[in-house]
Amino acid sequence: MSYSSLWLIDKEYKGYEEKEYKNSWLFAPIIWEVLAEKYIHNELITEWGTKSIVMDSGKLFPVLNKKINSSEYLFDRICWELSNLQTFYAKDKVLVAEQIRLFTIKNTKYYNDALSKEHVIERFNEIADDIESIDENKFPFFVFKGTSVDDNVEYWFGHCDEETDEWVETSLKDMDNHITEFVLIKEDNTIEFISNLNFKY
Repeated sequence: MSYSSLWLIDKEYKGYEEKEYKNSWLFAPIIWEVLAEKYIHNELITEWGTKSIVMDSGKLFPVLNKKINSSEYLFDRICWELSNLQTFYAKDKVLVAEQIRLFTIKNTKYYNDALSKEHVIERFNEIADDIESIDENKFPFFVFKGTSVDDNVEYWFGHCDEETDEWVETSLKDMDNHITEFVLIKEDNTIEFISNLNFKY
């Protein structure tokens, strides 16, 4: 079964998998389904019933992203970005953790009441607790990886040397293509994004 994981990024912009969470379906996919039902419900309706955003993500994710970016609810915005491989500042860890917990409280009526189920609430709280406990002096950034099915985040921080066939550790600042955005949460709770290509390392 796939798992999700919390990655910490140090001052050299090297990443480390800090924690694994069994069953990756208990966080990011639930966030996507809850937010899809909340913001783009009509887009999910077909002649055969209601479809899952996961099954049509290529078309529906951009539509939902546009809606979320103009949402007044910080807990929805943070959980959406967290579930989409965006990089957060550890200085915001308490706020992020609070918003994850608030997400479970404010969105219980969506997606078949998934956020009312005890094991789902436990997973959201576990992730919030782990984020809140990050040592921001050692790891100034973090990213949540939704599933172990792909190697996206791993390849931010290393690659296999074709000549030696050995794993070579690298830094996020060495990447020469857009792979993530740094999420800047301002004092008024507005959010700005800085591409890894434009970030001042």
